[in-house]
Amino acid sequence: MYPTDTKQPSARRPGNYLPESSSDALRDYADTADDNSGDSVIETSSNPRAVPRIRAFVESACNELASPSLGQQQTANATKAAEEVVTNIIRHAYHGRAGGTIRVEAEVAAERFIIRIWHHARDFDPKLLDEPRPDGLGQGRFGVYIASQYTDDVQYFNDGQGTHCVSLITNMGEEQ
Repeated sequence: MYPTDTKQPSARRPGNYLPESSSDALRDYADTADDNSGDSVIETSSNPRAVPRIRAFVESACNELASPSLGQQQTANATKAAEEVVTNIIRHAYHGRAGGTIRVEAEVAAERFIIRIWHHARDFDPKLLDEPRPDGLGQGRFGVYIASQYTDDVQYFNDGQGTHCVSLITNMGEEQ
């Protein structure tokens, strides 16, 4: 079960982690995609082979929900950011195990294209990461950086009961 609403603005970059106390901003949980009328939703396994399917879903959602307000570059950027987040959830939160679920929702609200990526794996706090090194050496850290550079805002939510969400927000009509 996944919360269906996390519409909270954030001005911080590269990501705003909203701790457990922010869970009152989340609506009741939804059991199925049918509960989100007007939204585009896909739920899939945490299998790495699901990444291309999620990528295609996000690209399609950009084109169907936000076109023409979302430019070609914004569509490419939002898709790349979502792909990075999903890949990192599979690799680091689920430790590569294919038995988990990932739910991706896309919607347009208040001139913003919003992608929410939900999971029930290990939580993540981006404030605990150092910035990636410009020389590319060292362990990763590029997923958070890429998501923050390719979208206008990245928000992290944790309901305190094992449900985690990364929201990727792109302001429509403002090519980056």
